[in-house]
Amino acid sequence: MCAMVAAVASMGGVHTTGLIEDWTFYKGFDNSAGILVPGQPNRPFLALIYKLGYTITPDSFIGLNILHGLVLIAKGLLFYAVLRRCLPGVASLPVCAASAILLMLYPADTGLVNSRYASYQVAVTAYLAAVLALQCYWTRPSATSLLAMQGALLLSLGTYEAGLPLIVATPFVIAWAKGAQGVRFRRIAVIWYPIPVLAACALLFTLTLHNTYVSGLTRLQPEHGVARWIVYAKSVVHAFWRTICGGWVEAWGNAAGFWDWPYLTDFAIGIAAFLALVACLAWSRASGSASSSEQTRRVVGAAIVGLLMLGLGFLPFVPTPHRWIFERTMMFASLGGVLAIVCLAWLVIAIVARSPRLFAIVVAMATGVSVASAVAQRDEIARYSFKEQRILSALAQQVPVWTPNLPLLVLDPERQFTVEKMFAGSTGHFGDAVRYLYRQDAIPVYLCYPDGRALGTYFEGCVFDTRGVTTLVQGRPATWLPLDRLLVFEYTPTGDLRLLRQVPESYLTTGGETYRPERWLNPGPPPARVHTLFASWPVGDEMRDRKVRASFSTDFDRQIDGNGWSPPEGSRTWMTSPSASIRTRLRAGNDYEVTFRVTMGIAPDVLASLHLDVNGQPVVLAGAQDPDGAWIFRGSLPGAIVARDDRKTTLQFSVNRVVTPKSLGINEDTRTLAIQFDWLRIEPQPS
Repeated sequence: MCAMVAAVASMGGVHTTGLIEDWTFYKGFDNSAGILVPGQPNRPFLALIYKLGYTITPDSFIGLNILHGLVLIAKGLLFYAVLRRCLPGVASLPVCAASAILLMLYPADTGLVNSRYASYQVAVTAYLAAVLALQCYWTRPSATSLLAMQGALLLSLGTYEAGLPLIVATPFVIAWAKGAQGVRFRRIAVIWYPIPVLAACALLFTLTLHNTYVSGLTRLQPEHGVARWIVYAKSVVHAFWRTICGGWVEAWGNAAGFWDWPYLTDFAIGIAAFLALVACLAWSRASGSASSSEQTRRVVGAAIVGLLMLGLGFLPFVPTPHRWIFERTMMFASLGGVLAIVCLAWLVIAIVARSPRLFAIVVAMATGVSVASAVAQRDEIARYSFKEQRILSALAQQVPVWTPNLPLLVLDPERQFTVEKMFAGSTGHFGDAVRYLYRQDAIPVYLCYPDGRALGTYFEGCVFDTRGVTTLVQGRPATWLPLDRLLVFEYTPTGDLRLLRQVPESYLTTGGETYRPERWLNPGPPPARVHTLFASWPVGDEMRDRKVRASFSTDFDRQIDGNGWSPPEGSRTWMTSPSASIRTRLRAGNDYEVTFRVTMGIAPDVLASLHLDVNGQPVVLAGAQDPDGAWIFRGSLPGAIVARDDRKTTLQFSVNRVVTPKSLGINEDTRTLAIQFDWLRIEPQPS
């Protein structure tokens, strides 16, 4: 289990920062804020793990990352302890151990290693601790187990109420496993249910309030009547498919990303899978002679219970818009999913192959795939974290000492903050990150997009006039800022943040003479946190050293390592800015051929304007339509161009403009789009 967590942590390291709400929590803790989150009165412990992480390392996210890893390990250990009490005997050991190992990084949920959802992992782990305490109390009543049970229940439900259906069903499952009923069961129920009942009452009360998070979610229901129940049923089927099969299919695809990962990460994944193999072989050998028909019946029963737990774990999300996403929604459901799939695998192998070694091999392979999938998730998180760190680092380099109450305005001409969801495309979270870095409250921060657009989570933006700029919130004018008391930065397509000496003409055609940033640039040391928040200072332009590759390919089915792209849509990805990049590292000394397929352009002139630069040098493209109407482009890439940069190879695609489908009357999509890519291949030319 430690090897699994170490493999994930090797991607990005412990200096991986928070992405969204984490910044806001940490900024609040700087001001001695508590753990109560506004708008979520039924979740008093939601921010507890962030508070503990901040207490350990108040000047970085290292403490939070360590706690997150420990919670994952504790979750696996507690699940094993719970299962061993439900499925006693030597013959059940492989099933219990395999379930515990796979639960840690079970690939149904895509938020497993995202610190944004660390509190949800706490809720699952606390639930398992409560179940273990209940089992101990059932066997031998004591004040210690009773207090542990109540405390764990309070922590779980006070952090996140999604475990409520599972908690309600838990005494019945334990009674089935223990073979208990009647008076004994009623006594246990009396001590188990008071806190869940109070949590349910708190949830119902919160739903009656109109300014709370959960009540807002339940109001976002576009369907009505029978149509709503059909959608509910489809979402449940979707969740079962995701947990039993779909998550593993996606995990297998994610595992292919190891070609781009550091060698240390690949080695750690292999070690985790090897240790799982050795352990499962030992357990299977010890239990092979202990199998019986009674054991088979127990495993069948456990599989059925697992499927029931899967449904109950997902149930709270059915009436919310989150029912179609897999971040945090599958964490409780994974408890049942992993139990069901491990039991079913054990039964099939026991009946068909009768080989304990085969079960061990299957578990080891599944462990390797699940760890690799979690590493892929962590890789994406680390990339977003690195982009945010580059922004903050560049800010501290150019303005080491910030004048109190001096506003910061960041122009985002390529709309990258909103397209790539950095800081959730929110001025609030971005501002909290800046204020946390400088450890200074009085820094107003604003995001601004071209043409007076209001974009991002809260439809924010700005409009310039000759003497100042008016910020937009929810698309409406909010605050007017004078140009003579303002610092304006631009976030470039290459991911750099640079201080502007004058307002660009694309934002302000006349005026702007009063903007003089040099008067606010004071000499001095950078904020102290640059030495603790970042792995190195200043932050470079590359997250890590890249593997040298003899070829490169992408099917655009995962987040691109570069700027200017939308999130993947199946196996295709849109350019969302006039310039979009892909970064890799090709072996110098070879000539290459670049081939890529474009399925469509948002307009004919956009497609016709497409050109490619590699390491700053143009590459001549020849295009032809294929039988499906898509375009195949080819170009020669001389080795001399690759050799211009021995640390990375940057492909820069450019077009004349981006435009929204809505403005063209295609549909209601308001994203700025250019060209949709299907696949890309770079292969060495024959010598």
